[in-house]
Amino acid sequence: MADANAEQAFLSAIAQLAQRADLSDFTIICKDKEWHVHRVILASHSSVLNRACSGEFMEGRKKKYDLSEYDVGQVEALIEYMYTLEYQISDDVSSLEELCLHINMCILADKYDIPCLKEFATTKSKSCIDDVAVIEMAKPVTLVYEAEGATAEIRKALVQDLVHYDVFHAQKSYERRRIFETLLESYPRFAIDIIRAQSEFRKRLEDEWRTSCIPTS
Repeated sequence: MADANAEQAFLSAIAQLAQRADLSDFTIICKDKEWHVHRVILASHSSVLNRACSGEFMEGRKKKYDLSEYDVGQVEALIEYMYTLEYQISDDVSSLEELCLHINMCILADKYDIPCLKEFATTKSKSCIDDVAVIEMAKPVTLVYEAEGATAEIRKALVQDLVHYDVFHAQKSYERRRIFETLLESYPRFAIDIIRAQSEFRKRLEDEWRTSCIPTS
């Protein structure tokens, strides 16, 4: 079994491959940007990209794959992850932009069958939800409910956060309530999840209250 130092050395060597265009045998394209990559790296992470890299498909024959349906930042994060098992977020990115990037990476990972990236992006999403102002949650909610299958864990965390802050309370600002009422109308699944989470939250509070009322001997 390889020791920790050997594993780290191997991972470092793989990461350095990202800078070796002379050893590249494949190209990823996104809009007007290109990355010279290595098929063995793509294939080791993704069954979808593995098939694309083979000679059976046009991408494999041309040795190019177009990901222009995504933002350049998302493709950069994807490639960085495949070489380093993580991706970095710039310090000047807002909390909302960071959360949306993680959600989009989760969706991308689900589509391209990259389980470890999906888990990584899901964990990152859940960890930064509290950093986003409640009034800004409309975009993240829209993203996760447009891609329900890929974002189940993130949806649950978002809903729990919104219920915790009681964003639907009548005394909250009209603007805030209207934003979330529109989301409830647009995504029935979101409405169902909110109702269930509110019910569970109230039951938990009631149970805690009853427990606190039990006299101690």
